[in-house]
Amino acid sequence: MINLMLIDDDKLSALIASKMLERATGKFDVSVYYTAISALEALKNSQELPDAILLDINMPQIDGWTFLEYLNKMDIFMDVIMLTASVYEDDMQKAKEYPQVKGFFQKPLSKEKILKLLKYYNRP
Repeated sequence: MINLMLIDDDKLSALIASKMLERATGKFDVSVYYTAISALEALKNSQELPDAILLDINMPQIDGWTFLEYLNKMDIFMDVIMLTASVYEDDMQKAKEYPQVKGFFQKPLSKEKILKLLKYYNRP
């Protein structure tokens, strides 16, 4: 089972993505957070970190980039996949500046993107 943390302030988008992941293969366990603040608190208080984080960029209070900076300050180094509506080349390039960012997926999540996640974790 691949444990994922999904952080997205768009509740409908988060619900669709989490259901797609859970139903597509049965190999994902998804925890959904609607704010980066609640996700940071969960990580800070967790005994076991998820395998990866699916992270939206544009969110109120703390955006995806600031979230990544907080992870670094907290010495939490884990895989992050950007899952965003952004189509800006600047965002794609900025994502490459963070070594923990392993992928950049544009919404909506699709079966092809889920298969890429499975291949990354060597779980066909």
